[in-house]
Amino acid sequence: MFKRIRTRLVLVNTAVFFAILIFICGILYGFTRQQLLSRIDFSLYAAAIPIERGFLPRNRLSTDANVLPIHPRFGQLPTTYLIWSGEGKLLFQLPSGEFTQSEVSAFHQRLNTKRPFTAMVQGHSFRVLNVAFRDSRNLFPNLGTVQVIRNIDETSHELSILLWIIVATIGFGLLMVMGAGLFLAGRALVPIRKSWDRQQKFVADASHELRTPLAVIQGQAELLLRHPERTVEQEAGSVGTIYDEARRMRKLVDSLLTLARADSNQLELDLKNVSLSQLFDSLSDMFMLLCEQQSLQLDLAIEAGIELQGDEDRLRQLILILFDNALKYTPAGGRISISCKCKGNSIHLAVADTGVGIASEDLGHIFERFYRGDKARSRQTGGAGLGLSIAEWIVKAHRGKLTVHSSPGTGSTFQVVIPT
Repeated sequence: MFKRIRTRLVLVNTAVFFAILIFICGILYGFTRQQLLSRIDFSLYAAAIPIERGFLPRNRLSTDANVLPIHPRFGQLPTTYLIWSGEGKLLFQLPSGEFTQSEVSAFHQRLNTKRPFTAMVQGHSFRVLNVAFRDSRNLFPNLGTVQVIRNIDETSHELSILLWIIVATIGFGLLMVMGAGLFLAGRALVPIRKSWDRQQKFVADASHELRTPLAVIQGQAELLLRHPERTVEQEAGSVGTIYDEARRMRKLVDSLLTLARADSNQLELDLKNVSLSQLFDSLSDMFMLLCEQQSLQLDLAIEAGIELQGDEDRLRQLILILFDNALKYTPAGGRISISCKCKGNSIHLAVADTGVGIASEDLGHIFERFYRGDKARSRQTGGAGLGLSIAEWIVKAHRGKLTVHSSPGTGSTFQVVIPT
């Protein structure tokens, strides 16, 4: 699937780049051609000014002293004049013998063209301007049109070279784009591939986690159906198991729904002024009770008057997740320390324990969904491996950062920094 997507990305990128390159090179070639031909046309118009005023070269047509001579060359380019009668018959050319009768027909076909044009004769390029002869003194009554012609082989050669350079540039550019497209498409698909793999793993893990409580519920329900005559009191064990598994599955589904909404940006925070000091006060009695039940020592160091803009329910959930994580992995006789204080423009929350700790190879994965370093112990304690993923999302949603420091046998410390 990803190979096909990569190929399509390369083709689309190449097509877009090809269109852009053709457009830019077309503009470049057209502008250069227009500039070169404009200079030649300017010289043709300059040579046509005396003709429009009724003057022709006196060395061939007249000995009138008022006739202005026309220079036969402009720079190094020869200039030729074809003089046509009003009926479209060639009278003569200056200088004589420049074109044969068959070659002249190429110019005669466009005798009525108003703007300068390019004609090809025997493989040579010529720029031509048609000028209507104005004989105000009625010296040449048969004259109609004079064609001013200039050879532009050098200009055409330059344009041909430019065109070949452009074509070669486009071809070389396409090869480079295809190579770069393959590389960039591969790089662009890396996060997509990782996201796809994570999604596939997420679905597989979620299915696995849901399958276990469903199997237990189904098994206990089948036991109940085998003895329909028994009372609820007699089947209290099976009913209790069904209730526990249903509650566990409900918690798992809620966690999955939270993460799914967070991924699609559908879960928004209800921001308001939250007093973390009061929030910890409301939770402290529950923390002490749970620690006493598991023979743990609890140290609370909560600074008074700590407030921030945040979602109170999500911050409560964050604190409970971190405390529950410490409670699960701290053996009897251990210690859990919770501190919260304000430093500058940020709030620092830390939950530390003296539990089993986290192995170094697991430390980089603990915020991944369904990841558990000690799967057997996690199932024993009822964890699904989603709590820390939700905790990380809550911290990021508050523009904060969640980090962990741990080593096996010495416990773990989760630190949260949230800007006020």
